[in-house]
Amino acid sequence: MTTNLHYLIAGMAVLLVVLWQYSHQRQMDDRNSLMFRRLLTVVSLDVFTELVSTCFILYAPYSFGVGRMLSNTVFYLFQAILPLMLLYYVCTLCSSRVISTGTVLRMGIPTIVLVFIILTNPFTEKLFYFDSTGYYHGPWYLLLYVSALLHIAAAAIFVAVHRDAVSRRNLTALLTVFLLAAFGIAAQAVNPAVLTIGFGLSLSILAMYLTINNPCACMDSLTGLNDKQYLLRRMNELTDAHKAFHIITVYAYQLDHMNKVSGVQSGDEFLRRAAEHMQEIAGRNVFRVTGKRFLLLTFSLREYEACLTSLRQVFRTQPDDEQAAPSPVILCGVVGAEKLGTGGLVLDYAEYLESLAARRGGTEVIQNDRKNRDSFYYNKQVEQFLHRAIDEDLFEVYYQPVYSLHQQRFVTLEALSRLRHPTLGWISPDIFIRLAEKNRLISQITELQLRRVCRFLRETRRSARALRTSRSIFRRSISFTAMAEAT
Repeated sequence: MTTNLHYLIAGMAVLLVVLWQYSHQRQMDDRNSLMFRRLLTVVSLDVFTELVSTCFILYAPYSFGVGRMLSNTVFYLFQAILPLMLLYYVCTLCSSRVISTGTVLRMGIPTIVLVFIILTNPFTEKLFYFDSTGYYHGPWYLLLYVSALLHIAAAAIFVAVHRDAVSRRNLTALLTVFLLAAFGIAAQAVNPAVLTIGFGLSLSILAMYLTINNPCACMDSLTGLNDKQYLLRRMNELTDAHKAFHIITVYAYQLDHMNKVSGVQSGDEFLRRAAEHMQEIAGRNVFRVTGKRFLLLTFSLREYEACLTSLRQVFRTQPDDEQAAPSPVILCGVVGAEKLGTGGLVLDYAEYLESLAARRGGTEVIQNDRKNRDSFYYNKQVEQFLHRAIDEDLFEVYYQPVYSLHQQRFVTLEALSRLRHPTLGWISPDIFIRLAEKNRLISQITELQLRRVCRFLRETRRSARALRTSRSIFRRSISFTAMAEAT
């Protein structure tokens, strides 16, 4: 039993360290992070109640029978609930979709049955019981181990089915979690005198915290804001849940100029001060998307308008004001951002709107409307079609002759690239060339067109040679005919 207490104390110590560190870090509001917090809480309570119930069994006198029965029943309840919570945690990690109520109930039926058995155990004594000599296992004692191992197996199958939605790093972390939890359960099932379940669970929680749910992993080191990775996960969850949200991006388009003129340290100081101002406005719903771009997430039109007004005041304050963020920015607002679809499309649309700003050297505001949204969707269609056009060589070349007034003749040809979309029709070169440069496809298009031009020149040269040959034969035939007629 001394070994049992050592395992439990070690597991409790690990959980206390994780709880202390996690509680002092910036909290995240996505479903997986919320589920991790609940799992961390329940695992901590489970190990604590196991420690208390073990102490009751070892040291409490027989007169404390009610306390022993109550503490052991509460501990068994936590043991029954934990495997189901682990399964829910895995579901939130592998999919951003909200689990339906029907699915939750179906997944929880075995746990509900087990909870009923635990609550009625003081009368049936099927799981455990106490007598004058101590604590004893009941005939159905192994149900807890079977339930836990089956839930872990179900979680592993769910991960295998949805492995494409999970990064390799997270897959490795989940495999570690499953092995640690399963090893602790199996070891205690083989030898009930060695209480390793709580210790295995505490190590599993530590593995989750270090690899998957460490808030520092999704935090920008310079500003302390959450990063793009977490933002995309958050927006995808909101979209899948059909929850409305609006965004405002803050783009410091003159940051490079500031770094060149005042130094990189001045640019970093501006970013830190800007982040502080935005946190005062929107709290935790501020993210650093790229080196120059921040994003504020709002959930009502009133909040959206208030944030936009405050940002205008902050970034339009004169540079000599100590409370100002002394650099012009582009404020881009998107109302009803969930209608765009995925978080990636939302960020692409915001970047597209920013590209429409005049950038005259001051802070500018641009907001979405139907015309801009239609134009964005048109550009996205063209952008997607560019890859197919390159793979299938769908670009066309039109040759425009160049006439020299000085030489009074055509001196060269200008090769013009053109592209026709199956449904959109002719695409303006200004559009597809700009998109090709943005996606670094311009060199591939140039190579394709150069090959077309070379083939054209080669075929034209052959045609010209054949034409000269035919003209020479024609002239010779005329001369021969004239000589014959003279004779």
